[in-house]
Amino acid sequence: MGKNKEKIRKKIINFADTEYRRAGIVPSARAIDKKFNTSFWSYFPKGMNTLYKLCGFKFSPEENKQKSRKEFYSKRRTRTKKEIVKYFIQQIKKGVNPTATNIGKRFSISLLTYFPGGIRELYKMTKTDPPASLKDRGKLRKEIIGYIQSEVRKGHYPTRLEINEKFHTNIQCSIRKLYELAGVEYKRDPNPFLRYRKEKKLTEIAQKLFTKLRYKIKNISIGPSNPSGADIVAENKEKQFIPIEIKAFQKFGKIGQADNSPYIRNEFLQLKRYIKNLHAPYGYLVTSTDRKTFNRLPSNIKVFFGEI
Repeated sequence: MGKNKEKIRKKIINFADTEYRRAGIVPSARAIDKKFNTSFWSYFPKGMNTLYKLCGFKFSPEENKQKSRKEFYSKRRTRTKKEIVKYFIQQIKKGVNPTATNIGKRFSISLLTYFPGGIRELYKMTKTDPPASLKDRGKLRKEIIGYIQSEVRKGHYPTRLEINEKFHTNIQCSIRKLYELAGVEYKRDPNPFLRYRKEKKLTEIAQKLFTKLRYKIKNISIGPSNPSGADIVAENKEKQFIPIEIKAFQKFGKIGQADNSPYIRNEFLQLKRYIKNLHAPYGYLVTSTDRKTFNRLPSNIKVFFGEI
């Protein structure tokens, strides 16, 4: 063997030994070819076994390959887990509750392969409050009962809709049964005529208000008989018909959009239909509550908040 060839051979042996000490993996023949811009087999005709023997390695090339594969998949697994956690947190910030199914589709994996505890493990490790469907039913019931007792002490009797919204659930038993479990008497009167009286008073206030704003009241239609069309139809200076919807809520009622919560009635959607039917440029929502769940008001809807 020529002196130059022997010199390169020693460099390859030294490179293999150094890389093993540095990374724990012996470089492949292809990596050696690329490093020295030569053919590994021209220096080691009997292959990697010769190189391993000269380096003093006490394991075979096959064992090194297995270790290399294990190292590769371990790094890929760690990277994928980080990406899953990042995606999970992003979805939560958007107000979306990720499921094992959509995470599996997003990454083309089985979530249990990376997180044996499934979706619950992700909620736990990110310290995120899970939806009701993932909570322990006994614990959830205690939380609901505690919430009812706490609110009643403030003089507020939560409705089924409010409880569903608060705990992202869909309670199956009656509201009276829940109050019974909480040891509290349910005092809300479900009579629709009580709401009608409040709605009627709010309508009278609205009628005076819009008259002062120089609107002509063309039609008023309210009551527990569920009338069709807007509660009030007024005419503006441009002779355009403007729908005015009256919403009388109990003291702790909220007004919002279905996008924010599936348990809150979408009053905006209802008013938008009236605006479309009347070919109106905008519409009004007059409500007895100043509590809201929406962040941005539709451009063609104006709201008057108040308490009566």
